[in-house]
Amino acid sequence: MTISAEVSGTVVGLLFDEKEQVERGDLVAQLRADDLLAEAAAADDRVGEADAEIRLAETALVRAEHLYAETGDTAARRDRAQRDLDVARARRVTAAAEVDRLEARIEKYRIATPIDGVVLR
Repeated sequence: MTISAEVSGTVVGLLFDEKEQVERGDLVAQLRADDLLAEAAAADDRVGEADAEIRLAETALVRAEHLYAETGDTAARRDRAQRDLDVARARRVTAAAEVDRLEARIEKYRIATPIDGVVLR
C-alpha cells in the first residue's frame, strides 16, 4: 500500500525505518510546515491576548456597574464597558477559530499510516 499526504511538500522527517512495525494512525513522515507552524503560534498568542483583554474588560464592567449603582454614574460608561467585553469575547472566538483552522491545515502535512503493517520503503 502506498500512502501520501493531502498536500505536496518537502519531507523533513521519516519517523520509521524500513521493516519496522507500524500501527494504524502512527505518524510515519512529516512535511515541511514551518510557515504554518509560525502562523499557528502567533494565532495561539492572539488567543492569550484576547483572554487578557477579557479579564480586563470584565474588571472594567464590574467597576462601571458599581459606579452606576453607587453614584448614579452614566449608563453610557457601563454600556461601553459591556461593549468592550463583548468585543474582547468576539476577538477570542475569532482567534481560537484561526488556531483551529491552522491546526487542520498543519495536519495535512503529517503522513500517518491508515492500517497496521510493516514499512517497506
